[in-house]
Amino acid sequence: MDINKRMFEQMEQKNIKMSDLAKHLNINKTVVSSWKNRGTNPPAEYIVQICELLNMSIEFLITGKEYQGWSREEQNLIDAYRKATPAMQEAARKILDVGEPEEERSSGFRTG
Repeated sequence: MDINKRMFEQMEQKNIKMSDLAKHLNINKTVVSSWKNRGTNPPAEYIVQICELLNMSIEFLITGKEYQGWSREEQNLIDAYRKATPAMQEAARKILDVGEPEEERSSGFRTG
């Protein structure tokens, strides 16, 4: 199975319409329709946004395999953290006692 088939299979399973994907990507619905009809893969510039909408990893979309280092529960937590507001992320870090992300410490940028 290739990227195109996995993407449209996930859309069907999650009841996401082509118009929903087109809106999320800020493109015309006919572009998404042409990907499906021609069996072509979306350009690389859309992969991250597609994975966000479909709540799936890039690795799964591209290879059909999930990263084996994390359980599904761990991946769900990571996905939820990434979608959370900066204040929620900060609260989660405090609860888990993990501190600030490295890039925030080194840049002086603070969330919340």
